[in-house]
Amino acid sequence: MPVGPAASVVMAEAILIDVDQFVRELGVTHTRYVDDFRIFGDTVEQLYRIQQDLTLYLYETHRLIMNGAKTFIESSEKFVEKKLHNPHVEETTKLFKSIEVFNPYTEDVHEILLEIEDEGEIVKIRVTKIIERILSENLLISG
Repeated sequence: MPVGPAASVVMAEAILIDVDQFVRELGVTHTRYVDDFRIFGDTVEQLYRIQQDLTLYLYETHRLIMNGAKTFIESSEKFVEKKLHNPHVEETTKLFKSIEVFNPYTEDVHEILLEIEDEGEIVKIRVTKIIERILSENLLISG
């Protein structure tokens, strides 16, 4: 069985296609990333009913259960505030994009020419560059 983030995404897409169809048939808008669903409805009552129907469908069809700690209903305003305009997430995303040059598995690959024969030295240089970037952005939280 394949393991890792890429394999998990592919497996979730294959396994959860019918769940997407089930939610669509309930007449609501939804979005899913891997196994995280966001379902949008008109009323709290409608969302509770969908939550019950989906819980039953997931268990009966796939023997899956919803994570109680991650399953909740909230207003559109709170969703936008917490998920779409989260300063911490935005800063983290900005940081990851800025160091993406070091990820050999992305489509947008930038080459850095280094005259180093020792692979250990290359890793050390890459890690040093990442740490310098993190420190320059003041993204560390001290406790």
